[in-house]
Amino acid sequence: MSKISNTLLQFICIIFILSILSSCSKTINCDAAEKKYLKTQDFTEQELSRIIFKRYTKNTNFAQLVDTILLVKNINVSYDIVRDPATNAIEFIEIQPAANTGFAITSGFDYELIFPSVNISRKLTEITEIQQQYEYQVFSVQRRNCINEITSSKLDGVLFFGIPDIKK
Repeated sequence: MSKISNTLLQFICIIFILSILSSCSKTINCDAAEKKYLKTQDFTEQELSRIIFKRYTKNTNFAQLVDTILLVKNINVSYDIVRDPATNAIEFIEIQPAANTGFAITSGFDYELIFPSVNISRKLTEITEIQQQYEYQVFSVQRRNCINEITSSKLDGVLFFGIPDIKK
């Protein structure tokens, strides 16, 4: 009888320990939001052949330049052209800089995009994201990374949800 009691007690202890371990969880902050492409409207492919991407210290009224990236079609940037199926007209062009350019739009900076071939400049400011959190079980093998989402921004002073399409 005592051998059965010992086995039962060990079994109960193991179940108790496992239930405690399985309830242990950890909350982590998600990584900062990054948008690594732009969508443009009303531009031709030729007008987008060169884009100057300037990053500034946030809230300095574009006085403190951090860095500049020259995006050149077929050199360090690729384009996805989306056409209207009925008319074959260009709906938008998505600009995807190569990973090695360092291009990314984050909430930590203000940006200026210059399109030299049409002498147009667009300013992107007040980029915001909400810090999200992810809770996972400490002893679980199913962990995942999470990334915040850009919730709003201003393009030339106009407030938009997310990052707006850049229009001519």
